[in-house]
Amino acid sequence: MKDPTHSVVRGLLTTQRGWFGFLVVLVTFALYAAVASYPFLAHDDNFFVTENDYVKQGLTRESFIWSWTATLGFYHPLTWLSLMVDATIFGVNSGAFHLTNLWLHIANTLLLFHFVKRATGETGKSLVIAGLFAWHPINVETVAWVSERKGLLAMAFALLALIAYVRYTEKPTAARMGSVVAAMLLSLLCKSVAVILPALLLVLDFWPLKRLPAGEPEGQAGLEFWHRTLRLVAEKIPLFILSGAFTFLTFHAESNVGAVRSLAQFPMADRAVNCISAIPMYLKQLLIPHGYAVYYPSARPSAGGLLLLITAVVLLLWCVVRNLRTRKYVSVGILWFLVCLAPILGLIKIGTHLMADRYMYLPQIGIFVALVWMIGDWKWMTIQRQLLLFSGVAALLIFSTHRQLACWKDDLALARNGERVTGKNALVCFGMGIGYDVIGERERSLGCFREVLEYYFDYPGTHYNIARAYVLTGRPKRALVHLDLALRQSRYDPRYHNLLAGVLCASDDPAIRDGRKAVEHASFACRMSPNGNSLYLDTLAAAYAEAGEFEQAQWTATEAMKLGASAEVQTSIRRRIQLYTEAKPFRGILLHDAVVRRGKG
Repeated sequence: MKDPTHSVVRGLLTTQRGWFGFLVVLVTFALYAAVASYPFLAHDDNFFVTENDYVKQGLTRESFIWSWTATLGFYHPLTWLSLMVDATIFGVNSGAFHLTNLWLHIANTLLLFHFVKRATGETGKSLVIAGLFAWHPINVETVAWVSERKGLLAMAFALLALIAYVRYTEKPTAARMGSVVAAMLLSLLCKSVAVILPALLLVLDFWPLKRLPAGEPEGQAGLEFWHRTLRLVAEKIPLFILSGAFTFLTFHAESNVGAVRSLAQFPMADRAVNCISAIPMYLKQLLIPHGYAVYYPSARPSAGGLLLLITAVVLLLWCVVRNLRTRKYVSVGILWFLVCLAPILGLIKIGTHLMADRYMYLPQIGIFVALVWMIGDWKWMTIQRQLLLFSGVAALLIFSTHRQLACWKDDLALARNGERVTGKNALVCFGMGIGYDVIGERERSLGCFREVLEYYFDYPGTHYNIARAYVLTGRPKRALVHLDLALRQSRYDPRYHNLLAGVLCASDDPAIRDGRKAVEHASFACRMSPNGNSLYLDTLAAAYAEAGEFEQAQWTATEAMKLGASAEVQTSIRRRIQLYTEAKPFRGILLHDAVVRRGKG
């Protein structure tokens, strides 16, 4: 006789799946709703939004063209356009940008459910995977950081490509493959994460789509096996071409900004250790929802530690081979995880970090699939027990995510969390310096930036921020020393030239002032921002005034007013224009990015 409780539970998982889906969406929104009150962070949000005049002016003809031509470390025009649309609709409002990220995460959760359900036909398991994805704390970085808009958008289009591919396998046509190519292209135009998609589709061909045989048969059957395998590879040639093109484009863009580490900076042996270390570490971060930070510094493990890491990787690969014919979902889940991680494990070294939580946004799905299907196959694990287990895990994940989300409420909280998790390092000290600067504690900020020099003396950004702190605390001569060091390391950064020009033209110390040099540096900063930058133009106007060119100063300051500066900045510029009309130069501090860092720009 059939257990009535079993029937009720199964009914909930089928006929009431819409309510379960609604519950996932509702809980996810409630869990992350606090981000609506979070400010922009100085950690990359300045680059993407608060100090980016193209984004701040919203969607215009100029900004649209720029989004398709800019290669500032990435090539992601659709990401730029998305941020510009936010600015057009909501202005530079941090809460609105954060909520857009949240809605994209919710959309990705629903798309993931639809993809897994369509590929496997399993409604209950698909809902569980969607819940794990929606509430896992490893995704807090992706959702709560405005700069990770690119990852959210890329994931959305990648999932659409996967759904389109499942649809294609149901009835293969050129038009349906065209939709896969189009969705993959859109994903790549947001972030290059989809370069792994062709390999990932081959994994899915094995299971659950069952288009690829489990092993190599002998004789005539063997020939058929290889013919079918080659056909599956051949149909994906357009996808492989896209993947290769965007891999080259991304590498070129990263190289242009100096992010790609040479073999002299990071030898091949260190890269291999990085790859071996990262795989078990990512798995640990997924299975033990605790101890997340924005930066994990690269570190060489001990001989014993390295042996344990190698053992873990070998065991993972053994699980793939061991389950190829029996529990295919285990092999496919692990392969999904490894294939998605492959480009970011560090063989091509970009930056100095060992790993990053945001890189797990797509790979985690494979581990979730392997675990959920494996638990579902245990005979003693009844539906009721599965629901109980999922409820417990969901509660743990929601609690962990709630705690982790608080670490992203501002720059200082983020840096303090990093210190708790990874210990003190250069990026932690740098983050604390930014955090204290945002809340106006200049001396503590200065102390933190000085600590960064003990780890990495030649980083120009540290010298720039020390110079800023000296300017803000009335010590321009000391600021000049660090600006010189910053410009030796990075001659083309417009921020450094702009700050130097401001000191040279507006300092109270006549021994420092030099109007001609100020015009030279301010003009260079403006040339490096061809679409115009209100802050740089304002500095150029003050430089012209110091050089005695008051009419040019008035005109330049008026142009700065037209570029969409914040109300606070516009008020300052109006006061200076009044001085220029009276043939008086400005004396004081020209440092509007202090306004931007307070989240008002």
